Amino acid sequence: MIYFDNAASTPLFPEVVEEINNTMSHAFGNPSSIHSFGRTAKVVLEEARNIISELIHASPSEIVFTSGGTEANNMALWGCVHSYNIQHIITSRTEHPAVLKPIDDICKTLGVKLSFLSTDKNGQIALSELENILENENEPTLVSLMHANNETGLLLPLKDVSALCAKHNTFFHTDMVQTIGKFHINFKHIPVSFASCSAHKFHGPKGIGFLYINEKNKIKPYILGGSQERNMRAGTENVYLIAGMAKAIELCHNNMEETQKYITVLKNYTTEKLKEFEGVTYNASSDKGGLHTILSINFPELPQTEMLIQQLDIEGIAVSGGSACASGSFHSSHVLQQLNVKPDTPSLRISFSKYNTKNEINKFIEVLRKIVHHEKKN
Repeated sequence: MIYFDNAASTPLFPEVVEEINNTMSHAFGNPSSIHSFGRTAKVVLEEARNIISELIHASPSEIVFTSGGTEANNMALWGCVHSYNIQHIITSRTEHPAVLKPIDDICKTLGVKLSFLSTDKNGQIALSELENILENENEPTLVSLMHANNETGLLLPLKDVSALCAKHNTFFHTDMVQTIGKFHINFKHIPVSFASCSAHKFHGPKGIGFLYINEKNKIKPYILGGSQERNMRAGTENVYLIAGMAKAIELCHNNMEETQKYITVLKNYTTEKLKEFEGVTYNASSDKGGLHTILSINFPELPQTEMLIQQLDIEGIAVSGGSACASGSFHSSHVLQQLNVKPDTPSLRISFSKYNTKNEINKFIEVLRKIVHHEKKN
C-alpha cells in the first residue's frame, strides 16, 4: 500500500505511539485533582505545553489545548468577535471550511460585515487590496487567512500580512494546520493574534491540537463548564493525546531541515516523472513552489476520469482529489472553482511525508500510465 494523502492525515511516529501508551499507564489521573495522581497528570500536561511553546517561540500561557484545528479556528473567530466587538471580517474564498463556515455563521448571526479579498490565478491575495481596506476601516476588524492552502499548498506571505495587520491595529488569525511542524515558526517575530494547529498533520494523534493566543489578546472562552486551560477551555484535558502531540512536534523539529529537503526532492521527482503525461498542469503552480508536502495536479478530460481515485485505490495507492464541479468520486472544490480550473477536468492532490520513497512514486507513475492509456484506448 502506498499512502500519498498526508495533507489529510499522517501516520503516527512510533515514538508518539509509545509516548501515548506510557502516558496512559502512569498519568491516568485528572489533572485538575489535587492528589498525587492528579498532580502527575498535571506535570505531563504542563511539560507538553512547555515543549510546544518553546519550539514555536511562545509563552506557555499563550497555548490553549483544543480538540484540533476546527475547534481552534472556531475558538479564535468567535472569541475575538465577542471579546472585541468585531464589526468587520476580512478573508478569502479559498479558506478551509473550518474558517469559512464559522465566519458565515458569525456574520449572519451578529450582522458583522464580511469582505472577501480578490485572488490571482494561483489563489494568492493582493497585499495592496488588503492594505487599502484596512486604511479605510475605523471599526474593530479581524483578518483570517490560512498560512498554507490545504488543497494546493499555496503559501501566504505570512510576515507581510501580519505586519500589515499590526500596522493598522487589526486582529489577525491564521489557520496554520498545514504548516506547524513543517516550518520553524517564531511567534516572537511574527505579530499574529491567533494561530490554529492540529497534531495529526505532523505525525501526531487525531483529536488534539491547540490555539496560539498572543498574550496581548484576552478573549472569552468558546466552551463553558469548567476552569481548565486557565479558564479558556472547559473540559478535562486529554493528557494522553497532548503528550503525543508534544512528542510529535518535538521529533519534527529535531529533523526539520533534513525532512524538508528530502520531501522537496520527492516532489520535484514526481513533477519530472509526470512530464510524460500530455496536458498535465499544476494548480496554483504547486510544481514551482508552495508547501513542499503538497503537489496539486490537474489532468485533461479523459473517459471515466471521475473513477481515477478509485482506480488508484484498487491498485493500493491512496491520494486525494477534487474538481471544480461535483462528479463521481471527485468532490466539488471551492478552491479549484476560485482558481477557474475547468469543471470537467479532475485534479489529484499528492501529499508527501518523510515515509514516502522514490520507489513509491515510480509505482504511482506506472499505475497512472496504465490507467490513462487504458482510458485513451476506450
